[in-house]
Amino acid sequence: MSKMNTMQANNNLLTSIDDIMDAKYGKEGTSERESFRKEAYAYYMGQILHDVRKSEKVTQQELASRIGANKSYISKIERMAILSRR
Repeated sequence: MSKMNTMQANNNLLTSIDDIMDAKYGKEGTSERESFRKEAYAYYMGQILHDVRKSEKVTQQELASRIGANKSYISKIERMAILSRR
């Protein structure tokens, strides 16, 4: 098989990420897709908070005190227990 024919055959096997997302989480604008988006955003923000807090060597309690929250709130965000309201 020539290189061009191999490339064309491989292209037929490719699936776009949009098709995968639509199949797994619903089409954009659906409640299923919006629910996934919120969960993914909450995970992402929790991970950023955790990583920055650790890199700055700040405990959850210290961070909570600095922002006027309690430690359990910081923990919930980092564990993705609090979903984005957006």
